[in-house]
Amino acid sequence: MIPGSTYRLNNYFGSKTKKVYQVADPDVTIAFSWNSVLSVLTDSSIRFPEDRFRFHGYEEFEAVCGLKGDLFDYIDHIRLVNEQTLTEDLVLDEDEIASMRRILIHVQTYE
Repeated sequence: MIPGSTYRLNNYFGSKTKKVYQVADPDVTIAFSWNSVLSVLTDSSIRFPEDRFRFHGYEEFEAVCGLKGDLFDYIDHIRLVNEQTLTEDLVLDEDEIASMRRILIHVQTYE
């Protein structure tokens, strides 16, 4: 992934965050699988604020699972294709999610 680039993510799984894991503050969890595909959008009209976030791997998630702590991310700037952010009062259209399976991701370096 290239910092500052905008990507389209296809074939992912999104769900409401389960409180039992207690490692994520956001209401939505996005999981990647073996057939998830990230592709660079070279001519995107969507502009994101200058901020940053990072992805957590399974090992990092599993290490803090059940410790009643938080695994923080800057997730405000992951947006759905319909421009809805994941921290708004999100209304998930299950049929649309099943048919489209894509989001746009803007990447900034994390320091």
